[in-house]
Amino acid sequence: MKRNNQVTLDGEVLDTRVGQTEMGVPWVRFSLRTEWTDGGTHQIIAYGRLAAEIVIFVQEAETAELPLDVTLRGWLRSINGCAEVVAERVTFHLPRDVRKRAVARVRELLRGNGVG
Repeated sequence: MKRNNQVTLDGEVLDTRVGQTEMGVPWVRFSLRTEWTDGGTHQIIAYGRLAAEIVIFVQEAETAELPLDVTLRGWLRSINGCAEVVAERVTFHLPRDVRKRAVARVRELLRGNGVG
């Protein structure tokens, strides 16, 4: 249920893990560090195309030896006593050349040519 629990967060993507649901939908889980001084982090999950985009942007940021800062919109859910944010939209804050490489890889993936 999404009603009245919308979330917008800014922070750095850390500790990505990938997998897929029982129905074969890809997902990515990661921590989003929003509080630099106090170490505040939020657990995030994204599904489908957005999950693939996040993985590609993480890889490109790592290749460029840059942190991946994002602005994320989603909604808060609780499962088995644990809260997490389900991402619905992510804006990636990277230099233009890094973003261009990531976007090119996303386009290739969408054309069915794999992530590479």
